[in-house]
Amino acid sequence: MVISLPKPVPSIPRGKAVQDAYTAVSKVLIPRLVGYNVIQHSRKDLTTPPKGMLEVDLETGTDSNAIDVLTEVARYFGPMLQDAEIHALQKITFEILENDRAGSVLKKKSVIAISTLASYFSDLLLSSFISRLIESLRDSHLTRSKRKLYITILGSMARSIPRKFGPYLKTLAPFVLNALSAQELEEEMDVSDDEEERDPERSCFSSARKLPRILHPRYAYIHGRVYQRGC
Repeated sequence: MVISLPKPVPSIPRGKAVQDAYTAVSKVLIPRLVGYNVIQHSRKDLTTPPKGMLEVDLETGTDSNAIDVLTEVARYFGPMLQDAEIHALQKITFEILENDRAGSVLKKKSVIAISTLASYFSDLLLSSFISRLIESLRDSHLTRSKRKLYITILGSMARSIPRKFGPYLKTLAPFVLNALSAQELEEEMDVSDDEEERDPERSCFSSARKLPRILHPRYAYIHGRVYQRGC
């Protein structure tokens, strides 16, 4: 649906058709996704939206493909989204990622959604988001599966916004390298490629391997030694 709308194109002035398409996304589609009017528009006849499609997925753990729509909104209308809209979309997406009822496919889609949205994060939102991940990774009671998932998110963001992500690498490196222990590596090497593709929490080591390559050379050296058997 979103892909068929007139979309903004870099270096080309946005005409009325593109502006009208964004207005429809802002007034109708985003509220249907999150369950409330994110932007208070001047029109007074806008009704309160029903429970958001992503809220329903969050409560039931089902996948209605609403997260795919969110990703398309970010991919095609990201440059036009207001900060409040970006914040609302990342908030509901992260809630899905942290929800134990969400299945592996839904979580994998949510990781893609976050990395797509990240291109349009303000500096403040990016700092807040990464700080939240760091605090979670510092939790002594953090489960192994959650840690994998958080590193998956970091790896995906490192690929999508490398320049903006760069200043955080020094802080994040210990968490990534800690996950690459020899014992856990041996366990992960027993997991088939098919299982890794189906489960985003298992794919964290693929994402984690990519992070040290853009860190300080000594981290890349450590990475090379740790993964000597697997690479």
